[in-house]
Amino acid sequence: MAKTGDKINRSILLESDEFTGIREALNEASDAYQQAGKTWDFWKPIRETPLGVFFDKSEGSMWEMRGNPNLPRIWHERYGIRVGDYASRGGNAVRETVSVPNTLSILKISDSIIEGAEPWSDWKQYSRVEEMDAPKVNVPKTRYTNQVGGAAADSINIFKEAGGKPPVIGGKMEPVQLDCSNTNNSFRGTIRVERNDVKDNNFLAVEQPLKNAGNLFYYLAGKRIIDQLNTDTATNTDTRANLDLATSIHSEFEALANVIRSIFPGTQRNTADTMFIHPADAYQAISKSTGASGSYLFLDKRILREDNDSDVVNNSGLAAALGLKNVWETPQQTSGTVTITKRDVAQVVGLREDLTIENYDMTVGGLYDSDLVMRFDVQEGDENGAYKITSF
Repeated sequence: MAKTGDKINRSILLESDEFTGIREALNEASDAYQQAGKTWDFWKPIRETPLGVFFDKSEGSMWEMRGNPNLPRIWHERYGIRVGDYASRGGNAVRETVSVPNTLSILKISDSIIEGAEPWSDWKQYSRVEEMDAPKVNVPKTRYTNQVGGAAADSINIFKEAGGKPPVIGGKMEPVQLDCSNTNNSFRGTIRVERNDVKDNNFLAVEQPLKNAGNLFYYLAGKRIIDQLNTDTATNTDTRANLDLATSIHSEFEALANVIRSIFPGTQRNTADTMFIHPADAYQAISKSTGASGSYLFLDKRILREDNDSDVVNNSGLAAALGLKNVWETPQQTSGTVTITKRDVAQVVGLREDLTIENYDMTVGGLYDSDLVMRFDVQEGDENGAYKITSF
């Protein structure tokens, strides 16, 4: 098991030796559900079990880390998971789970941070994300027209054989440096949990700061990515008034269509696939798309939201109407600015360390002075992968 002061997150805990049995039991349950043709989320028991259920009912049990002896029965009856004494009774016995670690509640605490972060986890789809296996990493830019040897001409004849050595073909390997060394691009905040709430078994008061912390970090991570996109897109930009028709009927739609269908592709061999727009601007674009002509330009069954059960935050039906893969209607974007990108070309995000708890002493009682840490860098890829509309 991790020692006092070690870094803790959901994956680190689950992969530790102490949690071998729990990991095995959860995998057994997942396999059983899938064999029965049922969908199953590996984290479902952890997520759905309230924090208070991980502890016994005695006073101060949370502070003293006294686990709930009924948890194995609850999990067996509700999810069919074999932990504790139930591990050795029939079926596929999981021998390692005869004893349940009393630190299982810490896995729940770590998952609470992830639960709060999940509504804003879409930031990992905003741009090209690279996992950093070192503090500094160089990755190549993505741009299909950036060829060596002047081979960007639109004619295959430059490669026509005429004897001699053929011309060079391929992309230029221009690097983008991602830097998370030392304290560079490292972000840290202390999770404020009141000590007396832990002593008094005030479980909800402990869980909410964890969720709030995860939510804020992920929201701000996405905002940083979009803000950097807006800052870096300094050449490929114009106002909505300059992008719509001379005699405008539906100004917002005309400007968006001009960029997505005409200006953005230009001489680039790629098309836009992603757009960031503030909710107030999305409203204006939709509400004004009915005018004197009586038409409704953004007619789509998902105009108000996607017809799935994902979170409504950051989920837009405008993507289908505009021919894009993703339209993020989000307050992370600056009001009055719309940014349209080819996500893998415009920007590179290097993720060195996802949400991690540091200075955690492996008891719930020590949670009140623990730090939440993230390390990630954001760098421009190629500006031709983005276009910014201002004064929208």
